[in-house]
Amino acid sequence: MKVPFIVNFFLFSTFLYITNAFSFRQKPFQMQTTHQLRLFELLAGSRDCNIFSDILMQFPELVERLKDTNNYTTILVPSDLAFQNMKVKPWMLDSVEAKFEMPTEPVHITEDEAQGNLHHFMKSHLISVNPSLDNREYKSLSGSTINVIKQKDILYLNDSVQVLSIKKASNGEMWILNNTLSAPSVRKQV
Repeated sequence: MKVPFIVNFFLFSTFLYITNAFSFRQKPFQMQTTHQLRLFELLAGSRDCNIFSDILMQFPELVERLKDTNNYTTILVPSDLAFQNMKVKPWMLDSVEAKFEMPTEPVHITEDEAQGNLHHFMKSHLISVNPSLDNREYKSLSGSTINVIKQKDILYLNDSVQVLSIKKASNGEMWILNNTLSAPSVRKQV
């Protein structure tokens, strides 16, 4: 029986492919450069942090800090769910926190005050160091105190805000939180 040319060609090419695939000839090692993301890129690629990311874009100096590879920063990012569960909008926080109670009437603030409150809110969620994963106290860029508390294998900030995950970048870390770092009276417990 005569085998057609195409079948011979197919069998021969398959044989060559298999012998090359399983050959013990090693190719020289090639160094591949990997690019570790900066905090800005890490935040932009995170699905559950869109609200924080959108607010951050209003403050170019904070955006530049997250792009800068010479400054180490830890961003404490409330998840989108944390923002959705806030009783008071972030731009009203300084006005409300000063009273330590929920307002019974609408709070009237100017656009400049609202922008200032947002800026303070964002800076309260940034630390200029790499916090250790044990019980210590840190200062945010706004000057507020942040206590890191480790209970068993769970990290908390200021007693009640749980760190859900930690993501590393080339210029810092991003800690995803289940709540904001605002006063407990203006946020719901999740």
